[in-house]
Amino acid sequence: MQEENLRLTTENLELKYGSQIKWGRFNISGYTQYDDGCDNLTSINLNLNNSWTKYFNFVAVDPLVVPYGSILIISLDNDFIIALATDCGGKIKGNKLDLYFDTLKEAFSFGTKEDVLVGVIK
Repeated sequence: MQEENLRLTTENLELKYGSQIKWGRFNISGYTQYDDGCDNLTSINLNLNNSWTKYFNFVAVDPLVVPYGSILIISLDNDFIIALATDCGGKIKGNKLDLYFDTLKEAFSFGTKEDVLVGVIK
């Protein structure tokens, strides 16, 4: 079987109900509810300790750049992460994102990724 590489672009990704993707470049770091100044409630009052939240990815955004509730397509290491914009932080300004992790070890291990292609579905 021949392997195919699928690149998500505005040309080959069709969305229902008139959604649009806005592509941009972001710097991404990891965070967790155990970081200083954080807790288990996001800015939209999502409780990260709910049992079902382990099945989803969440991201902190600058709500002036990425509206809460937006779905993000994050292109990392030849893979895609789909995340929901649910939080913000004092250091999240402009084209910066914080990807949520369950533990401090995971967040620190993720480190910082610069100039990452991200699609925002509004």
